Amino acid sequence: MYAADVSLRECQYRGNIADFSGCVYRENADLAGSIYEGATDFSQSVWHGKARLTGCMYFKNVNFASSTYRERADFGGSTFNRDTDFSGSTYHKAVVLGDSVYGGQTNLSGCTYLMGAYLSGNTYRGNVNLSRCCYRGDADFSESTYEGSAVFEACDYQGYTYFNECLHRGFVSFSGSTYANYTNFYESIYCGKANLGGCVYKKYPDFSSAAYFGDVTVAGARFSEQAPSFAGCVFNPDRANDFTTADESEYSIKLVDGYPENARVLTVSELEHLANVGPEDKGFTRWVRGLNSPKEEAQPVAV
Repeated sequence: MYAADVSLRECQYRGNIADFSGCVYRENADLAGSIYEGATDFSQSVWHGKARLTGCMYFKNVNFASSTYRERADFGGSTFNRDTDFSGSTYHKAVVLGDSVYGGQTNLSGCTYLMGAYLSGNTYRGNVNLSRCCYRGDADFSESTYEGSAVFEACDYQGYTYFNECLHRGFVSFSGSTYANYTNFYESIYCGKANLGGCVYKKYPDFSSAAYFGDVTVAGARFSEQAPSFAGCVFNPDRANDFTTADESEYSIKLVDGYPENARVLTVSELEHLANVGPEDKGFTRWVRGLNSPKEEAQPVAV
């Protein structure tokens, strides 16, 4: 137990394991800018004051699971080179987990966020599990890159939620979640299968200007306030696309020739180009953005 303020800034831990599990921090704790060369364990800890762990680097597996943060917690700008576990934690105030790189498998499932959760600007090189979470405040996942699968299933979002301008290279699923407020999926790119089905959208969701290159489904979704916008979206006609909504949905998705109104499918030449490029190619994102931009024509990616 640490009864007073703790300052362990810019430390370097060279051993096989740094074990801080089960600790109680009664006041503020500043561990920013530290380097952990071995496995690191902060699990089952209680942080009563502000927790500052910004700009840290973890070379091996790190465990923050089943912890409680009663004041603001900031992990921003960190590098997690191997597997990372934040599962089952509770954040009473705002938490920052953004602008970071997660190099292994990342587990953020089963968490409770009583105020804002900021996970924008991240890069996930492995699979990430963000299922079964509860967000009482705003949740921001925008401008992130997911190189593996990303699972956001069975979550409860009470505040504004932002998934805009993300790049998903693999499978992504938002199924079975409830969105009580405005939700933004604007300008995201889905290279693999995207499951948006089985969700409840109590307010207006914006899916506009996104690119769906893999299978996409919204089957079983319910829209309570108004029909969602897919304006400016592009879809792959060679993939399975399902836009049916739940029978209980107050609004359905208006289709034109089998696709949402004001959206379109990739042309033959665009499909040929897509077959030869990928998100790892320089200029790929700009090419995608140009597919439905009136100001910038989509230029082929050099390969």
